[in-house]
Amino acid sequence: MNDLHFTIAVANEEQRRIDDEALTEDLAEFDKYLKTIDRKVDDLHDEIKYIKNHINEKSLHGVNKIDPKNLELP
Repeated sequence: MNDLHFTIAVANEEQRRIDDEALTEDLAEFDKYLKTIDRKVDDLHDEIKYIKNHINEKSLHGVNKIDPKNLELP
């Protein structure tokens, strides 16, 4: 019975080592992915910030404003 417990303990330790290596690789890959996506998120944030800052500008790029009182049904 002691041999069985020893075998299970060795197998568990080996599986723990394999899982640890896989987790280390996954974390390194995920860190690389986060660094890549972080730059894209920063660019997107800057674009949205620019749009929000300029959306309320009074210049409508040459669009004529029509008083609703002057509108008639066709």
